[in-house]
Parts: sequence; structure tokens; C-alpha cells
Amino acid sequence: MQDTGFQFAYNEIETIPNRFEASDVVLSRDGHVMYVVFDNTYQIGAICTSLGRSFNCTDRLLDWPDLSLNKKKSGFEGMAYNPMSGTYFVVQEAIETNTKNLYKANVFEIFINPKDSTPIRLVESCLANWDFGSDNKGFEGLEFVFHRSSGQTYLLGLCEANKCDHKSASNNDGRIVVLEKKTATTK
Repeated sequence: MQDTGFQFAYNEIETIPNRFEASDVVLSRDGHVMYVVFDNTYQIGAICTSLGRSFNCTDRLLDWPDLSLNKKKSGFEGMAYNPMSGTYFVVQEAIETNTKNLYKANVFEIFINPKDSTPIRLVESCLANWDFGSDNKGFEGLEFVFHRSSGQTYLLGLCEANKCDHKSASNNDGRIVVLEKKTATTK
């Protein structure tokens, strides 16, 4: 595979980070766009594929619904597509809770329509029921799974080390945490 690179062409260069920390990429259902989440901004990159370019697609950054967050670090580490609902899940690695030294991953369910004036719509968000000891030892990846027999959907959260347990002394053991949606905490 040859790296052809890509270049963003934006009118407001000064309003975006001078360096993007890409964390995950998901191809849109129609194959026209690759959505990219970044660790250092709430904006989501919409990078056109060759197919998308043939339909006049343009690379751009999609603003988060709360525009005040666009210039803040998001902590986004994973993204997954839900073909059942047409929504996407985006996970923040781990965010501070009201309990000292206790962090939890935060999962957003969003709807993306790059042609809309508000291209990202927040459906809901929920803290994962899994404890972390710091904001940089949480989920590093996310995947959506549909179990046909039960009809249940799950998210798989990837932990790269420490067995996904902040009390573990292990440095090399990753873990996948299976998340089942129960009740969202905010909308």
C-alpha cells in the first residue's frame, strides 16, 4: 500500500489545532468519507475517499454540537459505527469523576450528517461502568458488535495494558471490556 498522504484545505487555519492526534478512523456506510476522531479536539475529521471525491466530497472538520468544546482536548480514543441505527459511538479514554482518583470512560452516541448545518448531533452519552485510576489509562479503542441470537448490541472497549485494572502491576496485558447499554446518563 502506498502512502499518498492528504492535505486539509480550510479557510480558518488559525482556529484548528496545528497538530492532530488521530486516534481512530471509521469508514462511512456509503464509503464516501472516513471519519477520524482526535485526542486533542472535539471536532471530527471528515476525509473524502476516492469514491467520495467523485461525488464532489470535500475534506473538512465537523464541529461538535457544543462549539465551545471544539478547541479543547477531547480525549477521544475510539469510534465505532452502529449499522442498526446509523449512529456512531465515540469514546473518551477516561474522564474525572466526582470521586478522587476515579476515572471512567465516557461514551457518546452521535448522528453524523456532513451536509447538515449542524453535522454532528448528540443522541446521548453514558459513563462506562468500569473504573480507571487516571485519565490516560482508559479505553484505547472501541468496536460495535451485534449478537444475532439475542438481538443484543455491545460495545467492546480496548485497554492496552495493565489488564484494564488500575491496581494491576502488569504492564503488557491488554483486555477487552464488553459493554452493554442499560441507561444513558445524559442526553
